[in-house]
Amino acid sequence: MKSFLEESGAAIVGLKSYFVKTAALWLAQEPHGGSRTGVTDGVHRLLDWLEQHLADGWLPCFFIPAINVAGELNQEQRQAIIDSLRFLRKHLTLLMLNVCLKRRNLNTLLEGGTEPLSERQLRLRLGRMLVLRALLNGIRRRPTAPCWESWWNFAIPSLARAAPRLLQWYHYMCSGTHDQQCSLLMAWSVVDPADLADGEPVTSRVGDAVTLDVTPLTRLLTDSDLVYLLGEPAAVAAWCRRERPAGLTAELDTPRGRAELLFRPELLLRAFSEAVPLKKFVWQDLDRQEVRKWTNNYLPQLTYEQCREMLKQYLRFDLQYILRVKAPEMDGPTVVATAGLWRRRLQQLLSGDRLRAAYDAAVSRWPDRWQLLQYYLAEDETDTQAGAESDEDEEKLLLNQRLFEASERHRRQQLQLSEQHRQEVEEQESRHREERKDLERRLSRRRHGQGRHHGH
Repeated sequence: MKSFLEESGAAIVGLKSYFVKTAALWLAQEPHGGSRTGVTDGVHRLLDWLEQHLADGWLPCFFIPAINVAGELNQEQRQAIIDSLRFLRKHLTLLMLNVCLKRRNLNTLLEGGTEPLSERQLRLRLGRMLVLRALLNGIRRRPTAPCWESWWNFAIPSLARAAPRLLQWYHYMCSGTHDQQCSLLMAWSVVDPADLADGEPVTSRVGDAVTLDVTPLTRLLTDSDLVYLLGEPAAVAAWCRRERPAGLTAELDTPRGRAELLFRPELLLRAFSEAVPLKKFVWQDLDRQEVRKWTNNYLPQLTYEQCREMLKQYLRFDLQYILRVKAPEMDGPTVVATAGLWRRRLQQLLSGDRLRAAYDAAVSRWPDRWQLLQYYLAEDETDTQAGAESDEDEEKLLLNQRLFEASERHRRQQLQLSEQHRQEVEEQESRHREERKDLERRLSRRRHGQGRHHGH
């Protein structure tokens, strides 16, 4: 909602997403029940909670309550955020509708006339929409999707050495498997199992973990959904009967057959390629769109050479002008003194091994000032009790392979950089020796000239 208002030109001052997340985490600890009647009421409670705590001047961090995350705000800044919260509350229903229309494809919910839906109909349509979302995102973010290349270049250099466990968690969180599990869990939560024949969701229990079978949810898909997903369902079904790929145990017109094919992205794309070539081209175009989106979102980490060149460029800039633009409150003498200090610090950083040491220190550790990593990377005991699914195994193998390739690439780069750095140091020392010899020659000539002058 905040982003939508900002794009529309409305002023939302000082409201950080971290404040909203903090409020949501605290409210999630409250027992279920009470006056909550829906999403809108839940958002109202969140805004009320935030306003009250900002008015009191104390917004406790969820992980370390002794830390006041709004502690650096003065009274005027807190009041500006409170005014923004009240503006959001006033227009809440319309803002939430706009967000839904912009970020979600609601065609499934809105199709078929203008008559209002019963709660049961709405739940079934919402469940169907979530199943479609799970299927599409599973294909878009499958382990072999081309969009991952930009993610590898972004995440591995910054996390492989500093926080390898965080890298594994981050990779899984971005994966199609994780998105599928979240969407399907939401689908099971909104649909009454009684509306799905043989739709009891609980199939097994290991410790506190419950396995929910996806098969009954495929009953929510309509014939038009299958045409949308497969292009020519009859051609795909014929291909399945002819090829009999491993893992398919039922016909495509049964819930089990649908689940076995639709939730295996690589097999599904193979079926497109051989049975419905036109659908294959559609997915190739969608892959290209996803690559463009991820390339813009996941930018690779700056290399040592790029950082060094950037600092050299700063030395060529008019630092006083930059300070006058960025910090107009500075007076003239302060600008001159600060620019001089800035330039000297840059020169010091670029001399010798200082920049290399600072760069290596920055990329070799993960900044965790509040020591929160231990909480959201806690070991899951169920991992040792239950076997992993084949798709998850494939993703783990692919991640390990990428990590190995990245470590080898990093090792080779370090060797090249070490050699290049050695050459740069030798060249710099050679220049210094020549400059020193030149200075000594000039001093010698000057002393010699002065001696002849005194002799006359």
